[in-house]
Amino acid sequence: MITIKVPATSANLGPGFDCLGLAVSMYNTVEVEPSKTLKIEIFGEGSDSIPKNGSNLIFKAYRRTMQHLEEPVVNLHMVQHNKIPSTRGLGSSSTAIVAGILIASEISGKAIPRAEALRIATEIEGHPDNVAPALYGGFTVSMQKDKQVRSLSFEVSNDLVPVAMVPNFELSTAKARNVLPQHVPYKDAVFNTAHASFLAAAFAKGDLEHLLFAVEDRLHQPYRAGLIPGFEEIVACGREMGIPVYLSGAGPTMMALCSRSNANEFVVRSKPVLAKFADWEVHVLEVENHGAQVIRT
Repeated sequence: MITIKVPATSANLGPGFDCLGLAVSMYNTVEVEPSKTLKIEIFGEGSDSIPKNGSNLIFKAYRRTMQHLEEPVVNLHMVQHNKIPSTRGLGSSSTAIVAGILIASEISGKAIPRAEALRIATEIEGHPDNVAPALYGGFTVSMQKDKQVRSLSFEVSNDLVPVAMVPNFELSTAKARNVLPQHVPYKDAVFNTAHASFLAAAFAKGDLEHLLFAVEDRLHQPYRAGLIPGFEEIVACGREMGIPVYLSGAGPTMMALCSRSNANEFVVRSKPVLAKFADWEVHVLEVENHGAQVIRT
């Protein structure tokens, strides 16, 4: 029996559109063993909606990777235990893709270097901002040119406490991308370049005091804010406490980057604000610095 454990991820972190990501301590796991026929069981999030046949994303990523390895596609018995809500901006599709790739490596007996796993995962997902932290853990900076993908990961101080605010409505990535303009002003591109660079430097140095201003963005959040009831009020609640709040991935989850000293206070102060706009679940998390894990039993 093989168990794959993959963390949730929070992409963009404000200005790092499609290139920055953070792994957090919420997980999807899948138990796998070879089988004569394909059998998929799903518990937890998505148990009623995720396919239990060959169109299951984990199996599709596994099959594609086996073909890449030029290995026969063996049927599997998979048992998924999902804690990460889907279409909420927490990288649930990336966890499935990464799990499928790691399953292929285990079933085939062929080691896949993490850089190659990243390339395959990005090819399937379309962008590396979620798959990179899911694989590597920590805070990741990624870039993509044609089929070339590169990513650097940084271990994050355990003083950083991500607080995920997850609403009871879904928002597809496609819908969130449809509201984005085809062109942006030059000054906005410069603004984001500066802020994304500064944000990456702050994480690399472990200097988290500057995150409040570094998460500001002009490329996607202003256009997506209208899709999230209470977006401005939630951001303002954090700002009043000196806590950066941003749209996690394409949303609708909002993520606050708290410290151990103010995380609980933020949860208390944000609850009445959140209650005005939707039914939200609040998760106080840790940064996952190790990324996806393979457990053999």
